[in-house]
Parts: sequence; C-alpha cells; structure tokens
Amino acid sequence: MSLATIQYYQAQVLRLLPSTIPTSLKVALVAWLAINFQTFPGRWHVTVLVPWLNWMARARLGLSTPTTSDPDPRTFKFTRTLFSGPGLADAFGFHLSNSSYAWAADHVRGPHIYSLLPVPLSLKNVYFALGSTAFKFTKQIDIGATFDVTQELVAYDKKWMYYITSFTTKSQKGGPLILHATSLSKVVLKCGRRTIVPARAIALAGFGEHGAANKVVVNRMTPKQRLAWLIGEDEKSGMSIKVGDMETGMEGKSEWPGAVSA
Repeated sequence: MSLATIQYYQAQVLRLLPSTIPTSLKVALVAWLAINFQTFPGRWHVTVLVPWLNWMARARLGLSTPTTSDPDPRTFKFTRTLFSGPGLADAFGFHLSNSSYAWAADHVRGPHIYSLLPVPLSLKNVYFALGSTAFKFTKQIDIGATFDVTQELVAYDKKWMYYITSFTTKSQKGGPLILHATSLSKVVLKCGRRTIVPARAIALAGFGEHGAANKVVVNRMTPKQRLAWLIGEDEKSGMSIKVGDMETGMEGKSEWPGAVSA
C-alpha cells in the first residue's frame, strides 16, 4: 500500500470520528493507527493466509498451473510487491527491521509452492512443511519504499527442497535491480507422516526432461493412483512416468545463506 493511499484513509477516519473529540487526539489516534496498520492484529492472517488459501484451493480444483513452458522448475518464480510502512521499521524508525523480512517472505512462500506443484499438493493429505530459514542482509530498505519479494526453487535432494527468496527494489536511474537481502527456505513435502521424494513430486507436476510425456500419463491417472505412485505404494499405475535426478542444484550449496544441512 502506498503512502498516498494511507494518507487518504487517514483523512477518511478523521471524518468519521465524533466532533466532540479534540482535533489533537483525533490526529494522534489516526497517526497511531497508520503507523501500526501493517502489524495490526489479524492483518497478517488476511494478507498472508488469504492468498495462500486461494492458491491452495486453485491447486485442489486443478486451476493452478505454472506459467512457464520450461521443463526446469527452477525457472518458475513468484513475486509480490510490498510496502515498507512505519509499523515494520527498526528501533530507530528509518529502515525495515530484520524480522520484517521474514514477515515479507511469508507472502510468497505458500503461493509459490502451491502454484509450482499443484498436482501433488492437490492430493489428499499432501502438504509441505518449513524446515528452516536463513537470511543474508546486504542493504537496508528505507521506510516508505516499495519492494519486491521473489521466490524461486534453486535445488532439491532426496528429502528437502531449497528455495531462495530475494528482496529487491528498482533503481531510480533505471539500472539493474538493487538486492537488499536473500533468504533460504528448506521445505519438505509430506503425506501424513511420510516424506515425499522431491524428484517424484516434480515428475508428477510435469517438470523435467520427460515432463510433457509424464503429463500425458498423469492425466490418465486417478487422484488415488497419483497419490499411491507419489508415495511409492503403486509403481504399476505410473510405471511410464520417468523420474529425473534425485538431486539437482546442490553444487551451489556453499553460496547459500546460512548453514544448510541436507
């Protein structure tokens, strides 16, 4: 939300307050509401969970498909634009606080993963869980600035999927994007208590060298057959599905934020 929009709502709230309240108290109340607007109780649930639930519903209804024809799932990115309001400031009030980067990352994690893997995540009892996160801060984001949060899959092994989230702003001179921070999220796919091998989920989603051929096979399978194949209980119904490498992108592990343990 832009600063102009916030100022507009401030004026509207002032008009609604009783005339018996002193103007100074009105201004103080509206200023307090404006400063804390982004961290007001319940707002996180609306701004984060509503889009998340929307993408979850789209995945389960078969309406969500990655907007890319590239067989490599790492090329698919998900971006949301956010505003660094006063309520997200550090102790001095000039820059985005470190904890606010985690708040911002929450806005893209669920929608990105659900839109990347709609087929496996549409199956009964299949979900993803966050294992850990790590951040690397490069340059502060000023309060009052608009910034982009972009998440992408960078690697996976036999258990974990690794996602990098980038926090960027546009250069005023029209140059390259300014990188302010990066975050690594380690995510696991589950069916109940069972761990799902990422390579199988990616094959079921239609990615990989044989993605197009796999899609034809998957489209002929029932949801029950897809689930049984995904967790390794029924190889026969999906015997034509070709699974790619069990590990991809792990060679860049040393350059990721934080200490990562596979």
